[in-house]
Amino acid sequence: MKVEVATPFLLDSLRLEADSRGDARRLVELTALREEDGMDGVEAELEAAETLGLTSRLIERLSGVALALEAFELPLLTVDGSHGGMPTLRRDGDRFHFTTEPATADLLGDTLARLVERFAFDPETTVAQLVVGLGGTGGCAAGDCLPEDAPAGPLFEARER
Repeated sequence: MKVEVATPFLLDSLRLEADSRGDARRLVELTALREEDGMDGVEAELEAAETLGLTSRLIERLSGVALALEAFELPLLTVDGSHGGMPTLRRDGDRFHFTTEPATADLLGDTLARLVERFAFDPETTVAQLVVGLGGTGGCAAGDCLPEDAPAGPLFEARER
């Protein structure tokens, strides 16, 4: 299955991958050298990332996971950013479309694998999403904001003992 990654998403993910490998500074240096040679910024950064093996690693990781989708006989997996939304894998005409936040190759591969599993369990699935929590502390949900005179209720009785 062919994998196509939107350029802005790819650049963000490649920067994260470089940072996770300790190559962020080297990526910047190689990009600057290519820009001095007359390349535009995007092209220079993509070539620098390829020189460091970042691009091929990301594409190989996604392609490896996408092999499980070949049973659907769709030739293409497109990858793009979700801009704060939940990771989603959608069967869309002649392709699968994977949207998520930029991340390292391993994290992207793991996220895609979890979505692919949903298609494997139900071949009629057209959209799979992973729910992303908002994080934070328990706050009111943990009983921290109950008025002093309000009864604690069964969930919070243990706190009062």
